[in-house]
Amino acid sequence: MTSLSAIEKMEQARALIEEARGLAEDKSIADAKELQELREKLSAKDTELSQKEKELKRKERDLRLIQKELKSRTEALEHSTQPVRIFIHDEYRKSYHAVAQAQQAHSQAPSRYTAGFVELAKGNHDENEERFKRLAAAVGIDYSSLELTAAFDADGKFPSVPPTPEKKNPKESFHSSRYLDRQQLVRRDSGVA
Repeated sequence: MTSLSAIEKMEQARALIEEARGLAEDKSIADAKELQELREKLSAKDTELSQKEKELKRKERDLRLIQKELKSRTEALEHSTQPVRIFIHDEYRKSYHAVAQAQQAHSQAPSRYTAGFVELAKGNHDENEERFKRLAAAVGIDYSSLELTAAFDADGKFPSVPPTPEKKNPKESFHSSRYLDRQQLVRRDSGVA
């Protein structure tokens, strides 16, 4: 009996070992499945991250292309506004010089007429300046950035028109001062040329 019980015990031990092996295999299979699931999740995350990275690189490339196009358009706009800038500078200079010439003429021979010419020139200059502002705004130029009056004077304003002198003698003409220097010239008789 003892040998039978020993054989039975050995059989039971073998059965327990087989059962333990089966459980170990089941455990390793379960672990392997779990490990496989984790690997699949990691690979899914990896592919998702690589797709996001590709998308970010594509967006970065698109952004560089947009910046490059914006830069070229800005340069093209700058080149297209350059003639307008030159035109405004030239016309402003002409208008400013017209006012300066009218003021100089009035200071050399003050009269109501020359004072009127100064006022007309200033009015024309103001109208031109309004036109230049509208033109600059239409093209997209900041008018204040043109610095048009910087070369002419500090505050950009014209000096006031000098007052017209009153006549000392009512019979004296306004322009008599202009001809004083001519009266001092020696008259020459018209001779045979």
